[in-house]
Amino acid sequence: KVYNKDDELVSDYDELITTGYTIKLVVDDQELDSVRVIIRGDVDQDGYIDVSDKLAIKRHILEIDVITDYRLYAADLDVDPEATIETMIDVSDNLKLALYILEKIESLNEEVGD
Repeated sequence: KVYNKDDELVSDYDELITTGYTIKLVVDDQELDSVRVIIRGDVDQDGYIDVSDKLAIKRHILEIDVITDYRLYAADLDVDPEATIETMIDVSDNLKLALYILEKIESLNEEVGD
């Protein structure tokens, strides 16, 4: 079963899946497992990667609106293994998203050179 970010069962499978959706493995009405959908770059959970996501990262860096929970993983585009929850989102993530939006890189999975 698929649930949206508000934990409501999705019945329209043409609906755009966004960061925050949950996929649950249910057998005989018993939930056996679940996974949270994280789309890299989809910080605002609208299913699109655009300037509003870049703004959310910028506002997080400036400590205006702090990104929390699973959205942190959508915003962490450089995936520094030594980063902590407090340091995982920084200007390199903002830069990478800008390069993607400007089509200077094709994927958020690409490494960005120095």
